[in-house]
Amino acid sequence: MQKTDWELFYENTKKWRERFLFEKNKELAAILTNGDYEATEAFFKADTYQEQLKDTLSGCFDGNTKETLGMSLILMARCGMIGKDDVTIFSQEMQSNLSAFVKQ
Repeated sequence: MQKTDWELFYENTKKWRERFLFEKNKELAAILTNGDYEATEAFFKADTYQEQLKDTLSGCFDGNTKETLGMSLILMARCGMIGKDDVTIFSQEMQSNLSAFVKQ
């Protein structure tokens, strides 16, 4: 039995989120350890960046429904959370809808 786009999305969101945050955590560490900033400046730059990331994650994951699936995937593609290889699991229609937004 073929899985629906919704089922595939639900099964893969944790993997995509963890991969995205793994990279973003490296960026946060780089901000905090950047020798060009004083400690206070680095702290507040990292805090601002984390707030932006929280907004991104909320946009991608909060309140997902089958009806908003396409928009969630577009947001995930636009922020680089998913790429072309990730969207190949979806139906041809969904892949076509996402093709203008995915990177790689």
